[in-house]
Amino acid sequence: MRTFGAALQRAWLAWTLGLALAAIVPCVAHTAPLPIHTDGVPRFATMIPDGFAPAPIEHGTDVFAMYRRPSDEVLLVLLRLPGALPQGSRDEALWHAAHQADPFAFADRSVRFRALGFDIDGARGEATASGEPVVRWLAVVPTDEQAIAVLAIAPVAHDAQARATLEMVLASLRGPSNWRTPAERLIESVARIGLFAAVGICVLYALLLATMFRGRPERALVVRGALLTAAGVAWLPVALFWFRQPGFGTHVVGFVLAGVGVVLAAQGLGMIRRHGA
Repeated sequence: MRTFGAALQRAWLAWTLGLALAAIVPCVAHTAPLPIHTDGVPRFATMIPDGFAPAPIEHGTDVFAMYRRPSDEVLLVLLRLPGALPQGSRDEALWHAAHQADPFAFADRSVRFRALGFDIDGARGEATASGEPVVRWLAVVPTDEQAIAVLAIAPVAHDAQARATLEMVLASLRGPSNWRTPAERLIESVARIGLFAAVGICVLYALLLATMFRGRPERALVVRGALLTAAGVAWLPVALFWFRQPGFGTHVVGFVLAGVGVVLAAQGLGMIRRHGA
């Protein structure tokens, strides 16, 4: 019995240390200063490649950041769009808004980029300005609540540099998204089921403890242990869901819920073990 209890204590210590690191490391990793970091809507942070300097923004537009690199004349534009980008379908109204930042009428062809862990739609367009060919790379990013458009515009001679600039910005972009990966949708579904199950089992256990098991602490140890173990296991996917959300506060919530789950499961397993001793 003592060996079993010591093993549980070691497992609990290892679990809590692991969860603490999981909560702290992502926060530390995101505390480095980034050139663009919006705390409002949309919320995101990204890196701007070397050599770019801020450029003046025309008032009355949804452009909230503009940078220019003199060495290759690449212009980088970030535009706030008027809504969230739906997953799995193309929102023509948002794409029309994204073209507001186009200084010329570009002839587009569709391309694909990657940002925030998703494959996203983009476009490459060519136009003529003062007799000179110009290229524009565009991507619409599904940042949470309100999408953004990222554009890189340059002379055709610097086409590769414009695309590389856009891809670098997209690769460094961090923030919440209204899109969900299949794994995230599965975790959300399991967490929702786990939440209802955990709350229901805890309420049932409290009712049984107050009625059938009242004054009889050794009665039905197997049943009580099984209920506590099931409740503890049910809390773990809920904790995982909160751990996957951005922000230190959500990591703390995940840590607390995981601790509750491990304690309940350990207590339940201890009851079952005690019954069989």
